[in-house]
Amino acid sequence: MRRVFQLGLLLLVSAPGIAGGGWTQGKGNGFFMVSQRFIGGSWYADDAANIIQYDDMWAGVFSTHFYGEYGISNSFDVILHSPFLTGALYEDQGMDLSLSEWGIGDIDLAVKYKLLSGNVNLATSLLLGIPTGSPKPPITGNLMPVLGDGDFNQMLKLELGSGLGNKGFMSAMVGFNNRTNMCSDEVHMSLELGYTIGKLTSIVKMYRLESLENGNAAPAGIPGIYSNNIEYLAISPVFIYKKDNKGLILDLGFAPYLRNIIASPSFTFGVFYELR
Repeated sequence: MRRVFQLGLLLLVSAPGIAGGGWTQGKGNGFFMVSQRFIGGSWYADDAANIIQYDDMWAGVFSTHFYGEYGISNSFDVILHSPFLTGALYEDQGMDLSLSEWGIGDIDLAVKYKLLSGNVNLATSLLLGIPTGSPKPPITGNLMPVLGDGDFNQMLKLELGSGLGNKGFMSAMVGFNNRTNMCSDEVHMSLELGYTIGKLTSIVKMYRLESLENGNAAPAGIPGIYSNNIEYLAISPVFIYKKDNKGLILDLGFAPYLRNIIASPSFTFGVFYELR
């Protein structure tokens, strides 16, 4: 159950929160995944959370990710998340404009420490967001395709997880993301419920990101994936097929509330391997 729970918490690339749950891998154990993600469209949620359609404009991001988590000890994990191939695209038919940028995205490095284990599992983690994506977007607005948010952020999280009977599990998380380069700090919260039948695990994942709006008041413009003052409530079904120490993950992201970001579903597909 511990391993199944961890699988469902690895795919939220649009947010700075990676990894999850009150469990650690254990000394010498690891989890490694390669995934492909896409989000894009002509709908956009503006600064007032109004959904606007741009008939002659399209923006999107394709990204290929590596995620690795390894147990240095039974209580301590190190984590690397790298979108090693990212493509940002922007098209404006009215202006006869088509732009794209390809390269590496922002890399996340994290450490995770187990505080409590048993019926209730508690862990804390520190994530460092490295602004390796380029070009860096200006804080006052951007209509060009970019590969990162341009700030060095530090996110501290407290994560809780527990089994629910023999086949169910739940987790909750609260985090504070300290941002630089005039970007507003953020509060992150999540809740996940999952159930396993045979080799298939189904999960409902809810993620809330709220901006404290203590940075520059001007949000970055479209496409908004790496904007300042982003807010959303995402509800995502996740499906995991696992056989032995290998498996597949499908994550579909939907959001009933959005602000300063593309208003389109996200699609993520990954393959993973567990080192035991």
